[in-house]
Amino acid sequence: MGLLADRLGVKTPALYNHVTGQAHLVHRIAILATTELADAIREATQGGRAGTPSPLARRRCGCMCGSTPAGTRRATLPA
Repeated sequence: MGLLADRLGVKTPALYNHVTGQAHLVHRIAILATTELADAIREATQGGRAGTPSPLARRRCGCMCGSTPAGTRRATLPA
């Protein structure tokens, strides 16, 4: 947690105001990744303003599955 705090430019105790430990942090990353993927899938399948799925939205959805930041996919997998 200390290394993460350093990279974020905050003191380690400040991190614990938001997360209780590594397991909680991984859980929150998994929630964020799942939510972002669900949003991309919704946009790709339900379409934009015209109600028609756009090729760009479909591409974005596909790209998210293969190009997530390191650790994000791992956080969504069971231990």
